[in-house]
Amino acid sequence: MPFIPVRSDAFPNLYEAASNQKINWNSGFMYSVQISSSIVKINKDRIQWYEYGTFNPSSLWRKMECEPTHDAFCRIVQDSPPSSVLVFPSGVVDVPVDLHQLRLPDEFSKFMRSGGGLHCDAPTSNRMLSFTDNSYDISMCDIVDGNLELVLEPDANLLYIRQRGASLWLTVVLSFLSLYLFVKTCEHFIKLVHGHRPCFAHGSITLPFLVAVASLVKLAVTDSVLILQEEITLQIIICVYTVIHTGVHIRQHLTTMMTANAGTATATAAGKAPGAHGEGCKDSTSEGGAAETHSDFFSEKGAAAVGPLVATQTLLSIELNQTIDTPFLSIYVVLFGLRNFLKFLNLINLHCRRDALSKSAKLRKTAETLADTFVFTCLVGIGMQVAAESREQYASNVWVLYVISILTGTLMHRITLLYVPGPES
Repeated sequence: MPFIPVRSDAFPNLYEAASNQKINWNSGFMYSVQISSSIVKINKDRIQWYEYGTFNPSSLWRKMECEPTHDAFCRIVQDSPPSSVLVFPSGVVDVPVDLHQLRLPDEFSKFMRSGGGLHCDAPTSNRMLSFTDNSYDISMCDIVDGNLELVLEPDANLLYIRQRGASLWLTVVLSFLSLYLFVKTCEHFIKLVHGHRPCFAHGSITLPFLVAVASLVKLAVTDSVLILQEEITLQIIICVYTVIHTGVHIRQHLTTMMTANAGTATATAAGKAPGAHGEGCKDSTSEGGAAETHSDFFSEKGAAAVGPLVATQTLLSIELNQTIDTPFLSIYVVLFGLRNFLKFLNLINLHCRRDALSKSAKLRKTAETLADTFVFTCLVGIGMQVAAESREQYASNVWVLYVISILTGTLMHRITLLYVPGPES
């Protein structure tokens, strides 16, 4: 999504961060943006517009009619009793000397009262005092001090306003979760290129499962903070994929544990020493574990969950930034595509080993690969398309991402086979 950074320390008008020039709505580039875009979003960091995507006006937004006007983004008008509010005027931004003289449209007044009142009535707001004007202007200090976000639909002349809430502790927790999951992803890739199947770990399987379930519950009971319907669809797809993928591994782990416990109890009752029956996956760092893990690389042991790990980091990034359009999206797509192509090559190798797994296990792994391919396609087809600044950039990004994923996946597969014995070994 193309955008222009704005200065959050310049009151009261909007200024471009790069050129430090006042935004002009009546001519030039921003005028063309207004008349050609389906959605224009403004917050304290940027002016952003959308050529692709369907706006999702949830109950978090207050809808108001906003007509085109001279020297302003738009004007909120109420006929009876007559009142109006200029939104981001390019000219003088004033405020009445006596705020009790203000005449505000009902919808705007209700919204401002619910958000704690007016935010630009202090001397530091840099507004001109007026003895004659009894209207109010939305300017940069409203966005910064009130933490507001505005979305305009130019074709429908509708303005949507909401107040973004941010919890410091939630931000810290989600940031640490993202960092932890990224470390676990790196550990999995390191083991994979050395021919090891990572064992089941709650940090790699159960934690993504809980995060995805929490995201689905939040979507079900509250309105989404995402403003595009396509982003919400992608978020649901990622949540369902993570829940099912990790749920299968959790069920398999519990079944293995119950089988192992039953075998241990039977051996103890018979007066024999417990053996390796139902032992499951051994850690490659344990004594003798490396060779056993190499020989069992294509077995049912282990739980290499790089896909759900990357998908969960994408969910956390969406929650932190309240949009899919972040600098991390390309990294997540590359990691997911890399693992997906590596998994595809391993699946081909698995089918070449006729005695490696049962038919049901091969079918399950084939289904997992198809699910990974579907999610990767959605990340590229929805996520990358929403985040692209133009169709040309989107096509270029898709080509680069596919090439990187195929080349790195092939390289990792070849490196893995250096450690894994062949079928004749």
